[in-house]
Amino acid sequence: MLKVKPFLWKIHTNINKGRLHKKERVDDMQPVFLVLGGTQNSLPVIRKAQELGLRVLVIDPDKNAVAARRANYFEVEDPNCLECVENIARKYNVVGSMTRNELYVATVCYLNEALHLPKQGEGIGETVRDKYVMKQAFKRDGIVMPEPFYKIENKEELEKVRAELEIDLLDSPFIVKPSDQRGSIGITKIERIKQFDKAVAKALKRANNQKVIVEKFVNGQQLGAQGFSIDGELVKCFISRKTYSPTFVSLGHSFPISLSPEEIRAIEEECSKALRSLGIMNGPSTIDISLDKKGKPHIIEIGARAGGTVLPETILAHTGIDLVKASVALASGMKVEFPMPKNVPVAAHKLSFPKSGKIKNIRNYHKLIQHYKPAGFELHINRNMDVIANREYGYVIITGNTGIAEKKCSEFILELRNLIDLY
Repeated sequence: MLKVKPFLWKIHTNINKGRLHKKERVDDMQPVFLVLGGTQNSLPVIRKAQELGLRVLVIDPDKNAVAARRANYFEVEDPNCLECVENIARKYNVVGSMTRNELYVATVCYLNEALHLPKQGEGIGETVRDKYVMKQAFKRDGIVMPEPFYKIENKEELEKVRAELEIDLLDSPFIVKPSDQRGSIGITKIERIKQFDKAVAKALKRANNQKVIVEKFVNGQQLGAQGFSIDGELVKCFISRKTYSPTFVSLGHSFPISLSPEEIRAIEEECSKALRSLGIMNGPSTIDISLDKKGKPHIIEIGARAGGTVLPETILAHTGIDLVKASVALASGMKVEFPMPKNVPVAAHKLSFPKSGKIKNIRNYHKLIQHYKPAGFELHINRNMDVIANREYGYVIITGNTGIAEKKCSEFILELRNLIDLY
């Protein structure tokens, strides 16, 4: 005889403390998985966790975050408040946690250690949060990276670095960037000393820790690698060619990369050494690489998380391997098994806007879809919506010859933007 287990419906609210939970079917046998950050790029994590039989708790400072409608539980809190996040995680008895947001990676590292959950590594929070600490680790362990590099944290260091650059800039451009920000935020490439003060001011404005890094610019191919480690071994390393805007905003990726087997092996070995240097033993890693004109890979920086800019979706189209699902599985203590990879040439490009504004109108884009026949397409905007410059609001993925696919992706996004009117 079939027995139906009774269940309860609960509505949890605590408006006075700024917390809001969704209505949820209570089942104590179903474990809870924590996702820090409730923006659009958290939705694939929520979906994959639920497919794996997990309930999902999301913590985000915005009560109107898009993930609030998709998560089983939602808490309004600052993900960078370690004590707050730990208390919430203990209340729900979470079995694991992860984030797609670079700003919350250190919190995930701390939480997984504090609660004895599956973790990326031991004591790596500061190393993955502060790029200067990261570069010190690389230098200590002989990782090939842009050198020289400098830190600016006070007026004395500012004047010292200025004096060094008077000579260094005669040889090469330099990059000025915040020490604890992600992607292109606050970055400037300088070629003359008169650009220095403005670049430092820009970086300092976006640096949460009020620390700025200045490093030599490596002239060459800009590549990315999405790594995945298990028990200290880099078991997957997907190397892509990255597409950038003139202001270093990452726009997309393409696979496979056109490099010799020796060059690919050198990149994989340097990535593996760099991960060991930082103590990243488990889970996804996003690695920025410059390949100089001699074919030597330089590790720029590493994020201990699954990549943005449509990277997991592009890898799925390229290989059939779902890195988001694998990341959730590993972070929740499940066994990870990868299918035999495919090798489909593919390119992807995100939709972003060069200036902030408000969506006035979105004209019909069905003919665009019919013409380009993308392998993947998402659009995350609507009328009267505010958009912020350089943020991702959708993407297109096109398969086929990599060079042609890259060109088609760029054309698609350009034509799509022409169908969108901003105030």
